[in-house]
Amino acid sequence: MSSGSKLLSVSKYKSPWIPNALYNIRPTQLLVSDKEQLKIQKQLSKNPFEAEDEMDNLARLKLLVGLVLVPIRVFLLTVLMIVGSLLNIILTLPFDKSKPLPDIVMRIQEYISFVIVPLGCFVVGLVVDVKGAPASIDECKMQVYGPHTSFLDSFIVNFVNNGHAISPVGKKEVAANALLRMNFEATQTILVDRSSKEERSATSRKIRERVMNDEWKRRVIIFPEGTTHNRTSLIQFKTGAFAPGAPVQPIVIRWDQELAWASGSASRTWLTLRSLAELYHVCEVEFMPVYHPTEEEIEDPILYANNVRDVMAETLDIGVTEFGFSDRGLAKYVAKRGIQPGAILNFPIYDLLMEVAEVRDSSANLSELKREITQDVKIMLKYFLEHCDEKSWKMNERGFKVLTKTRFLQKMGLDEDDLTWSSFSMMEEIKSLSFQKFAFAVVRRKY
Repeated sequence: MSSGSKLLSVSKYKSPWIPNALYNIRPTQLLVSDKEQLKIQKQLSKNPFEAEDEMDNLARLKLLVGLVLVPIRVFLLTVLMIVGSLLNIILTLPFDKSKPLPDIVMRIQEYISFVIVPLGCFVVGLVVDVKGAPASIDECKMQVYGPHTSFLDSFIVNFVNNGHAISPVGKKEVAANALLRMNFEATQTILVDRSSKEERSATSRKIRERVMNDEWKRRVIIFPEGTTHNRTSLIQFKTGAFAPGAPVQPIVIRWDQELAWASGSASRTWLTLRSLAELYHVCEVEFMPVYHPTEEEIEDPILYANNVRDVMAETLDIGVTEFGFSDRGLAKYVAKRGIQPGAILNFPIYDLLMEVAEVRDSSANLSELKREITQDVKIMLKYFLEHCDEKSWKMNERGFKVLTKTRFLQKMGLDEDDLTWSSFSMMEEIKSLSFQKFAFAVVRRKY
């Protein structure tokens, strides 16, 4: 199968339960042919955080019609959230939520979820086709999902577990108010502050405890990519789900042209509005067989994560990429300046990390090195955008000479002799530099 058809197969899922005619009356559906859609997706493959948010006049008209649904859905979702949260909070008041809850409390929570979640799916118009089934809690406690698309994923993971008690792992920012924070505590959700190394370590310990301790009866739910993207590939998996060395059940999600919350797309508020204005959303969730790690994978969580990612990508019929969470911030930075991330950021930070790791001591801390390189790339990107041509997004010799007169070299810890135009053209004569060539050259001279 060609790479084009691979991209198309994951983004164009159609439910057998919905007549084809209904696909043309969705408020924000872009009426484009498969060929045009395929062309867009090929462009998106340059950077997984790049998105296509343009709408034609017909799509705008349909959006206006669909906006009637938004206040109704917001009101009903708010009611369901308040009712479900209060029931869970009151139910767990006498108990220590840092420890496993009594079985009877867990059963009641499952009944609450069994009622509230399908109602929430109905309110947002979410149609979920399920293929396969969750493994028993005795065989596997960890579920890993991908690709990560939008806020609708939170409905999906609850719906497909049929009310079974789960412990999702999510970012701390989702606990936006006191009621939500108390509800997350009552349902024993694992929240992590991604900006804190100590918090990330504490989260890893919590995951390990819940997976390895038989007293915990909740399934741990993780999107190991750690962020949303455009679904044209699976990005790097974080190792939190794989560090315990326990079996995991991979679960893949196929969408029908769902809006992706990529960093290079419009604001989250606009995407939420468009999603709520959509008449309905269609996806297929496929439960794959439980993946039992080898001894080698147990010893190496990165290898374990990569191998699970490979089998998920094969099932989805898409590729994998070494773009990861660190690249997300860079894509957001250039998108805010009206630049499609793929126009400049057509390589992942991982490539720079491997470049440096080859010449560093094998005992070097790759996590610390990655953070250092990420900060350097942010500085390089800022100065490069200020001195490059805004049509080609490349920098010529004149722009380079101006750049070297700024504080750039000082910030990078380099001298003028360390970085000259001739150093770029030693092998061949060049008239302009892409950001990729510029970044690699700077990193080689600094490290």
